[in-house]
Amino acid sequence: MDIENKKTRIERVRKVTTEQAEKALQKSAGILTHAVTYLEQMYGIKITRQALSYRVKKSKRLQRAQQEARETVLDLAEGVIFSEIKKGNWKVSLSVLRTLGKNRGYAEKVIHTDKEETEQQSNAAELLTEVLEKVWEGKNDKT
Repeated sequence: MDIENKKTRIERVRKVTTEQAEKALQKSAGILTHAVTYLEQMYGIKITRQALSYRVKKSKRLQRAQQEARETVLDLAEGVIFSEIKKGNWKVSLSVLRTLGKNRGYAEKVIHTDKEETEQQSNAAELLTEVLEKVWEGKNDKT
């Protein structure tokens, strides 16, 4: 990178004030690409996502602003989920129970078995399928 390009890049980064970057992060839910678009549209400042990311990493204030914006998004999402539960949406309710209700026994369990046990379960499933087919055929023969 030549000196002229480096100087231009540094000027672009410095052109964005901390207040502008903070507001952009708030308005964009902490999403850097959206914050860059906001800065360009509202202030006419062109900055790359990488440059803004660098600014955020170097500034505790911008890190807090980004985190607060993300927390706001989570609050909104939780509000939507709560509304759906109140409406009786069982799919949403089940999803919440699987995540938040783990301590009440609503978690899905994955049981790891050894190869021999898995083969026995497979054989039992095949036998059950055969029995059910015979029962089904017997019922259909009588009608």
